[in-house]
Amino acid sequence: MIVRSLEPVQNWAMSRDGKGLLDFARFAVENLSDGAFLISKEGRVVYVNEAGARQLGYAREELIGMSMLQIHPDITQESWDAAWAAMDRGGKQTFETQHRTKDGRVFPVEVLASHLELDGVVYSCSFARDITERRQMERRMRQAEKMEAIGQLAGGIAHDFNNQLAGIVGYADILVAELRDRPELGRLAEGILTAAKRASSLTSQLLAFSRQGKYLSTPVDLHQIIDEVVHMLGRSLDRRIHISTKYDAKRAVTIGDPTQLQNAVLNLAINARDAMPEGGQMTFATALVTLDEAECERSPHQLIPGTYVQVSVTDTGAGMDARTQDRLFEPFFTTKEKGKGTGMGLAAVYGTLKNHRGAIHVSSELGQGTEMRLYLPLAAEPTMVEENPPGRSGQVSVRARVLLVEDEENVCRIVGEMLERLGCRVRIASHGAEAIEIYRRGFHEIDVVVLDLVMPEMSGKDTFIRLRAIHPAVKAIIASGHSLDGEVQSILDLGAKGFIQKPFRIAELAGKIAEVMAG
Repeated sequence: MIVRSLEPVQNWAMSRDGKGLLDFARFAVENLSDGAFLISKEGRVVYVNEAGARQLGYAREELIGMSMLQIHPDITQESWDAAWAAMDRGGKQTFETQHRTKDGRVFPVEVLASHLELDGVVYSCSFARDITERRQMERRMRQAEKMEAIGQLAGGIAHDFNNQLAGIVGYADILVAELRDRPELGRLAEGILTAAKRASSLTSQLLAFSRQGKYLSTPVDLHQIIDEVVHMLGRSLDRRIHISTKYDAKRAVTIGDPTQLQNAVLNLAINARDAMPEGGQMTFATALVTLDEAECERSPHQLIPGTYVQVSVTDTGAGMDARTQDRLFEPFFTTKEKGKGTGMGLAAVYGTLKNHRGAIHVSSELGQGTEMRLYLPLAAEPTMVEENPPGRSGQVSVRARVLLVEDEENVCRIVGEMLERLGCRVRIASHGAEAIEIYRRGFHEIDVVVLDLVMPEMSGKDTFIRLRAIHPAVKAIIASGHSLDGEVQSILDLGAKGFIQKPFRIAELAGKIAEVMAG
């Protein structure tokens, strides 16, 4: 039906007795999705619509005559009187507060209130909107923004720290080789190398958290990953902790880095174990779940609608309060005793899941245990992936003419020393522009370029593009304190021949150069 003119509607609404308008107002209020209340000056409910009663969990008859002090957990008679007086002076007000349901649950509401006079009596006419979902969405957005900022900071710290470790590992590696005939001193050099490796594993976790640690994209069977983790735990787990598995997913294959995904599941298992010092039940389960657009939008992670493998790790341990859950994935945050945890395990899990286009959700209550749920995209069909040929890490001599481009003086010195010990002839450039000039004058006398990724003024990527313009067949190895992230991958896609992550040992450097020289 098409209304040709509004005149009949206006005549109906403005009729003398106002019955039409009254019916419309009654219909509108009764069908609001928000709660509508009419409240006396004393704070008693004289009217509530169906939505308001449903919000609070009462029958409408129960609410009539009830005091707002029973519904509003934060208000007193004095504050109600003060609010009434303020509304008298200022008119309509909008504010956020809380309401209490019949069963005692408190939830946030946004209230629009103003005074309304009916038959000479003034009432508060209030509309209350349940904003629980909005608060949760805001909280998820704040958490996501916070984690993104911390991730950027962590990635930068890891890169700089790896640059420092490059010098320590390099010098220690040379010392180990030089002190083979002096074992009493060689042990000390080995100790330095071991400590540096442990520090490097910490930076690897930081890089994983900052989503800069994904090395492989290959089909991964998550059932196999869980079986391997269960097998590892079987050797060290307290016998009072019982493990069970429940595989409801017929196929649990995702695309990613098997080592990182195994570390993620293992970290969850270790946390579950530590939450049950007196024993309990640990359960690994899988299922296939389909997330629609609405569910993906509600998630703090950037998920794409589709089918996911859900991997859950559940324990019957102590559980966590809401404040702990809010900070659970922050780097270095831990509830464990001093010396029993770095606080990097769950941070690395968080980054790994984000890096694999997945998500992690937590359900926990104090005294009720915890469930950690990982969501990873289901691979369309399992495919065979050819493994990379192993590098010749045992190589101890490499005859190559190398241009080393590195802006960190300490790193440049030790890498140059390593290259010379391998039998290489080395030229050094401290920045991109210098490297381009050296290469332009003598590229035919340079076999391999070892190129730092992050440099001032001209980045590793820009430098490589200029080197390739001089000689399209340039053989470049990208060296970085970051791992194989998007920036490195983009240079490899442009034609760089290899990547090596700082800190590296002399054998790794030899193997990478030999690999690139061999094509």
